[in-house]
Amino acid sequence: MKRLRCISILLALIISASSYLPAYAGEKKAQKELPFYFPEGVVQALSPLQQMQEYLRLLAATNDRFQGREHSGVLIPGSDSISVETDLETTSTDGPPLKMKLVLDHYVRLPDGRIRVTLLDGQLIITEHQLKAVVDDLLEMVNLAADYNFAYYKPLVDKAISVRAAKLGVSEEELRSRLDEKVRGTNVTIRELNSLPRITKRSDFVPRELHLGYNTELPGIFGVAWLNTGIVYYNPQARIRDFLSGRPLVIQHEMIHNNSNLQEFPMSEGADMELIASIPEMLYPENRIDFFYHGYSRDLRELMWIYFGLNPKQVRKEVIRYDHAGNLVIDEQKYNEYFQKLELIKSELMVFLQDVAVPEFYSDPVFWSAMNEKLADKNSVFRVMMAANYEPTILGGLAETRKWREPRRDEFEDMARESYEISGKKNGVGAQPQPPEFLVSQYNNLFSELERERLQNYFETHPDVLEKMPKMSAADLIQFLRNFKTGSIGGVR
Repeated sequence: MKRLRCISILLALIISASSYLPAYAGEKKAQKELPFYFPEGVVQALSPLQQMQEYLRLLAATNDRFQGREHSGVLIPGSDSISVETDLETTSTDGPPLKMKLVLDHYVRLPDGRIRVTLLDGQLIITEHQLKAVVDDLLEMVNLAADYNFAYYKPLVDKAISVRAAKLGVSEEELRSRLDEKVRGTNVTIRELNSLPRITKRSDFVPRELHLGYNTELPGIFGVAWLNTGIVYYNPQARIRDFLSGRPLVIQHEMIHNNSNLQEFPMSEGADMELIASIPEMLYPENRIDFFYHGYSRDLRELMWIYFGLNPKQVRKEVIRYDHAGNLVIDEQKYNEYFQKLELIKSELMVFLQDVAVPEFYSDPVFWSAMNEKLADKNSVFRVMMAANYEPTILGGLAETRKWREPRRDEFEDMARESYEISGKKNGVGAQPQPPEFLVSQYNNLFSELERERLQNYFETHPDVLEKMPKMSAADLIQFLRNFKTGSIGGVR
């Protein structure tokens, strides 16, 4: 109850507080001209620690320019924003195919023909050549991201149909042949009745509108997509981060959200669409940041500990030797050793999620949404499928864990049965109020796991401070919360 109350109060107050985020990457190109907004000296980092070091430096160097200071205010991009009608086909929303529109929100042509760019720390004039470099670069990123997403998700529908056929007790061939038939007396197809996605196309991932701009009311955001609309926002800071790791990860994530064949409101409310959109972008070997640190991969890290024996909290304890007021002293050898182990786990998860867990969800999203509600867990499909396919190794290895677990199997089954019977009950007796989902998401992404632990421990021993927080001024609240920041990353998108 203390933790829930703490989260609820904090989240209602900190939306405008601290900011730091995650992001994605751009493809390496020899001697390619980078957009003018890249900071001088940007490099593509190779080792895990080097990538993190460069990432944090880039955030510090570009935050005022692309995220703004506190209370940056609203903006009104309009008909004067420079836009480009592209030849990229998009089927990301319902209706006939369209062509993607690229919108540079705060790039405008002045009456004298010059091109003015508004940043969050000033304005500048750019040339036609610089404008072309920005447009060409963004189009390249969209094409790469669409290719990567399509390559990973192309087999999904076939696998989901196979799983669904087994559940229905019919042959895969029979189900597949009847998917587009109408249910007798209705205008509903067999595919729709079974909530199966249509055949995936590359154009499903292409946005209807891609905006290069800022979202000042979402502190620290790198990218955002509005479901069912085909609209994606991409912050210049995200493009720089994508270049750092060498793959268009941020925009891949947003383009998965953008695909209404995979993520569509209101079905999106029944599952953790942020985690699903993080597959595969957080699992690529080029991404040496997000899996270990980002809030969206929190549940995967827990499963990593249970089934592969790598404890992220223990890793942090061994890797971070000192914290000199926001300057972390790192054991570089241990850092790289642990990331080598992490890459083995990520490669295993990449295949398992593609072949088993994600098709299982899309074979019956209505069932899994109901199960998520029952268990109060939006990622129950991943926990269940991991348990069905792997054995725990959390107690120092498979043999040791089996030795401890086997004599207690009956006890565990009784505990599981009891927990399932009482889970999800909302009859009001002893029920705890839940903070809104969007606030929980903001909290988890503005603060790392370590920072959330510090906050929780502090308020458990200082409950009087929690009572006073709603009366704090915005400036005092922000300063108070900064005391819990460690310089580690989080972010929203």
